[in-house]
Amino acid sequence: MTNLFGEFFGTLVLISFGCGVNANLTLENSYAKGAGWICSTANLV
Repeated sequence: MTNLFGEFFGTLVLISFGCGVNANLTLENSYAKGAGWICSTANLV
């Protein structure tokens, strides 16, 4: 059961970071607007 919780929370963290990076790249007044595909792929922002 502990493994299930670890997998769930690990996936939750990865999805949260991924959504944050994509929002940073697409929102109009953000720092990284239009930074390109490499920032989205490598999560460098």
